[in-house]
Amino acid sequence: MSLATTLPATTYADSNHWRREREAIFGQSWLCVGHSLELPEPGDVALFDVSGWSLLLVRGQDGRVRGFHNVCRHRAGPLVWPDAPPARGLRHLQCRYHGWRYDLEGRRVASPGFGGELPDDLRLVVVPVACWRGLLFAWPGAAPPVPFADWIAPLDREMSASLDGLRLHRREQHELRCNWKVYVENYLEGYHIPWMHPSLSSEVELARYRVHPGERLVRHEVPSPGDGPNAGLWVWAWPSLALNVYGPGVSIERIVPLGPERTRIDYLYLFRDGPDVDWEAALAMSRTVTAEDARICEAVQRGLASGVVPTGVLSPRHEKGVKSFQDLVRGALMDPE
Repeated sequence: MSLATTLPATTYADSNHWRREREAIFGQSWLCVGHSLELPEPGDVALFDVSGWSLLLVRGQDGRVRGFHNVCRHRAGPLVWPDAPPARGLRHLQCRYHGWRYDLEGRRVASPGFGGELPDDLRLVVVPVACWRGLLFAWPGAAPPVPFADWIAPLDREMSASLDGLRLHRREQHELRCNWKVYVENYLEGYHIPWMHPSLSSEVELARYRVHPGERLVRHEVPSPGDGPNAGLWVWAWPSLALNVYGPGVSIERIVPLGPERTRIDYLYLFRDGPDVDWEAALAMSRTVTAEDARICEAVQRGLASGVVPTGVLSPRHEKGVKSFQDLVRGALMDPE
């Protein structure tokens, strides 16, 4: 039996390939952009960047969360600065460039000093938004979206654990000097755990660790001695979401490509309340593992960019999840006949 080979090393550093992925993968997917707990009240606004798209999520007075591109219809100015904290209780959205105002449903309500008649339908560009178990998803591309119910169905079937009753405890970000695919592939196998994660290695039973590729997702079964606090379920969903469910709660990872060789990991930590929940220990373990992953992912990126190894090979025992992911990448980038 011949071994499966990896994607070409050139696809991890080439800017033209990155632009193709941006349009064909991230522009044609329902992407997790946050959690509804980040927008608790009407008028709350949060900004999420997704592969070069700046997306606004707004909870309207009717309680519904809507999405818009953070781009004014006048001359493409921003309504929210990228470094601004989440806004609370707004009555309208206002362009930072020339002061154009829009209501929370995206309708233009004022264009101060413009001096000419404007069409009534000049409104913010809508981004479709959907919610699943509190997580908010958006479709940033221009093409008609795949129905969200169809998209989320495989993940919904795999996630038996409830996300109800959890409290948003912490947000954290980590920027890595590697291509987004390097990080995803690292997440999709436990083969490296004994060599890269000494603390985690002692907390999980590697002999019973299993990886199960599914429809646009990969599920990890992570047994721990005595079903300890790190026992749980890790699920990656195409193209850039990871859910880590374990004793204290769940950590949510948004894998955000910033360019061919830069990636940001946005963490949301949701924990249940209770005297037996050691969230500090859970955070400490997460940070340790992330730092170890960052170190190896950045080293792998340098190795790929060197061009020394044009392609690698995949373990049929340990890297079934990586193969499944790479097949999805190939399929998404396939030129239409």
